[in-house]
Amino acid sequence: MTLLLSTVLAHAQQVEFKPFAIPTEGRIVVPCTENEAPTGIALDIDQRVNGALRTAMLEADFECEAQSSLTLYAVSPYARIDLIGLGDKPTDRNHAENAGGLAAKLLADTRQGSIRVLWKLGNSDESATAARFAFGYLLRSYRFDRYQEDKIDPAELPALEMLTNDGSGRSFSTDLAHLAEGVFFARNMSSEPANLMYPQAFVDHVRAKFKNMKVKLHVLDEKDLQAEKMGAHWGVGKGSARPPRLLIIEYMGK
Repeated sequence: MTLLLSTVLAHAQQVEFKPFAIPTEGRIVVPCTENEAPTGIALDIDQRVNGALRTAMLEADFECEAQSSLTLYAVSPYARIDLIGLGDKPTDRNHAENAGGLAAKLLADTRQGSIRVLWKLGNSDESATAARFAFGYLLRSYRFDRYQEDKIDPAELPALEMLTNDGSGRSFSTDLAHLAEGVFFARNMSSEPANLMYPQAFVDHVRAKFKNMKVKLHVLDEKDLQAEKMGAHWGVGKGSARPPRLLIIEYMGK
């Protein structure tokens, strides 16, 4: 199988985009549209597991409603199958991202190996791409465990393999992966304890993050805030041992 694209974010799982093919083993995630019985790719998987998928759906009264899920373990030849419901309406960007988020929640404790997502939908619009599923997965998988004793080693996280022919791997690499990194950066900043992420420390972190980028950074200190008559900002900040700062980021690109 040819690797089309591999992207790694700091403190996140590796995301790979590969040509669509039904795996012969391992962990698989199968998005499915609402129905009483397996259809589409779910039907193909059901045939490979000798009807076990259909039986499980009937026993669990699972019909692939939006944001529903059904997990099967050790159904040969697969170690794990996660069905993710998309509902009965055309799948759009929000459906794709929500499905990715649900998959991340279900597989949060998974370690090592890979998670293969079979993304081949017949009832969707152009915005419902594998890249959007991967984006939703990453956002939901965020964790802030820097100061926890039992922090997770990123090297132990399984790779997320998007098996698809929708051509969205490039848009993930050039756009959504960077957006996810920005979201993680903002979440990390707001999750830091106040004795470490005080105003000047915030400025220093942002300066380091935007180094060598097409931006101009302007920092207003306590004297600037008073000169600009920013009384509310200054009034709150002067009650702290750490003086306030206002950071302005000016984008200098096209």
